Amino acid sequence: MGSGRRWRLPSASRADLRSEWLRLYRTEAPGRLSRELLIGAIAYHLQAQALGGLRPELQRRLRNVAQQVSRGGQLGLIAPPRLKPGTRLLREWQGRTHEVLVGDHGFVWQQTRYRLLSQIARAITGTRW
Repeated sequence: MGSGRRWRLPSASRADLRSEWLRLYRTEAPGRLSRELLIGAIAYHLQAQALGGLRPELQRRLRNVAQQVSRGGQLGLIAPPRLKPGTRLLREWQGRTHEVLVGDHGFVWQQTRYRLLSQIARAITGTRW
């Protein structure tokens, strides 16, 4: 498939998908992998080849998670990216743009300090979500 022939993943046969997996990953595709997952994994690999893959930092984090799981360890929550103080966050809600400033110990919206972004979201929307 990948050797110059034009083809589309969704219409490829399961045998062609497994062959393409072997070419890209240099290993047999897992036997119980669904057709949808085969297509998704092949598409991701082709996209990564064309556009570049994950950033090295994220690759390291994922590798650490995989090692932890393979050793039978509990999977801890991955911390969200840290927002740097001084960053301005803009979000539109019901036609109005809201600006939040990231501080050293929380956030500022409409000259009021908040500890959590969810508190600001609740103040803006009136709901807990």
